[in-house]
Amino acid sequence: MQEIQSSIFEEDFKALRRKDLLPWWIKVFNWLFMLMGGSAVILLITGLAGMRASLVIYGLSSNGDPLTPTGLLLIGIMMFKGIAAYGLWAEKNWGVNVAMADAFIGIVICVYTMIALPGNNGFFTFRIELIALFFFLRKLLKIRNEWDSRVGA
Repeated sequence: MQEIQSSIFEEDFKALRRKDLLPWWIKVFNWLFMLMGGSAVILLITGLAGMRASLVIYGLSSNGDPLTPTGLLLIGIMMFKGIAAYGLWAEKNWGVNVAMADAFIGIVICVYTMIALPGNNGFFTFRIELIALFFFLRKLLKIRNEWDSRVGA
């Protein structure tokens, strides 16, 4: 019977994957945002067919026709988040840069909605998404240089 021998150099030649840089919570959200991006395309098509939809993200909302300016903005945000998530999932060279742009845009929109759009009672509303976006952007900034140096798609 032949024994399988491992090389002492085996660890040195393993490809370092970009996905290994991402923590589990980013991987989970990647799948959710890829689904969201796909559903945005479906919402756009159903909007053209005259169907109604209620959309909410980052404190912006659109009730009824998804083809209103606000509805189209929300669909665009959803598609962009889907593209950013795909870039990270597929280990694309542009993945981290697009994801950082996505996080920055999300932070700007959240801050805008907190300042410009009062809550239901006219009081200040803190957007909880800001916390997740902050940690997401912070992690992406930490891994950006190593992402560029690793093997990807």
